[in-house]
Amino acid sequence: MLKVPLICAVLLSISISHSSALLDKKDYGTKALELANHLHNTCINRSKTDDATIQKIQVGNFVEDDKIKKYITCLWTESNVVDADGTMKIEVLGEIMPPKVKESHPKFVAQCWKRVQGVTPLDEKIYELTKCLFEVNPEEFVMF
Repeated sequence: MLKVPLICAVLLSISISHSSALLDKKDYGTKALELANHLHNTCINRSKTDDATIQKIQVGNFVEDDKIKKYITCLWTESNVVDADGTMKIEVLGEIMPPKVKESHPKFVAQCWKRVQGVTPLDEKIYELTKCLFEVNPEEFVMF
């Protein structure tokens, strides 16, 4: 079984569609792609969302839907980048990101994490974080 802190992404789900506003699947590398598949399968089952809604988020169409918010939160918590209590672990993020964004992505996450301080509950905070990540760097947006 894949040990999650070993790899991940922000963020996050796989049914990765090719879009100029999403990091291309070919840029994930083997480990991140394996983790993406694992996270997607785990989190889609927990949240009961669907691939069509995930694909909307992947291209920047942030729909207001509790299931997709649960899915995105699951990606972050299941990857151990965010604890269940809402503590961000940037160092874990650096370990699990696709090679192409390994250096740049943690900087954007830290920037957006500051922006969402005070947002509650955790599902809403993580959803707003993800929207911020798309806004500040759509070309390297990672969403499994």
